[in-house]
Amino acid sequence: QDILTETNEDGEFSVGVNLNPAETEFILRVRDESGRFDSGSLHLSFDDTAPEVESLNFDPNDPQEGEDVTLTVEASGFPETISVDLNGETLTLEQDVTSSGTYTVTFPAPPVGSYQPIVIAEDQAGNEREVRGNLVIEEGALPQVQNVTSEAEGDAITLSSPLANEEIEAYRIYVGDSPKNFLYTLETERATTSATVAGLDAGTEYFFAVTALREDRESLEKSAVISDQVLALGL
Repeated sequence: QDILTETNEDGEFSVGVNLNPAETEFILRVRDESGRFDSGSLHLSFDDTAPEVESLNFDPNDPQEGEDVTLTVEASGFPETISVDLNGETLTLEQDVTSSGTYTVTFPAPPVGSYQPIVIAEDQAGNEREVRGNLVIEEGALPQVQNVTSEAEGDAITLSSPLANEEIEAYRIYVGDSPKNFLYTLETERATTSATVAGLDAGTEYFFAVTALREDRESLEKSAVISDQVLALGL
């Protein structure tokens, strides 16, 4: 269709054109009223194709609460921006300068639970592609028990350590005859600062390590192994 409009004193004009939504290819031609000036045929392509999100990956796959998580998205179709909506917060991914079509963002893991992050890729024409992912946040590991000390008392040895934090409910004591061979374990009934291991053989060196407990969780690493022996004589 022909559309008529007027220019300003500098010969500039602006006019809206309604495009047929069923078409994507158009020919535009501009002429002045006298017909002396003609732009010739100009070919226009209407972009209605959204970018493609080919993959999205979280590293680590099952992070713990508060742990840093890196989201990597592989996309094509020349996206102008890629963002992720996670737990009510929108994060913008940055393009990897060393890998074409790769976009990344690093963020702290949200509270424990299951999430469906929404990745949105948008091109310059405003076309959007949404892809949902799955992210499971696990409870953080209990801290390693620090600064364990020992004191021999008769046929027993008392182990002591300051409380690490309020989430610890009890301790597990590993007892062994070498730093790498633990014979059995004992558990305290509460989060105590000291515990006594009794009934030990006189003159025998024992090795101990301690972990923190809460419900079904345990410290990922044992405390530093310490050794001691009871003061009694073996006859």
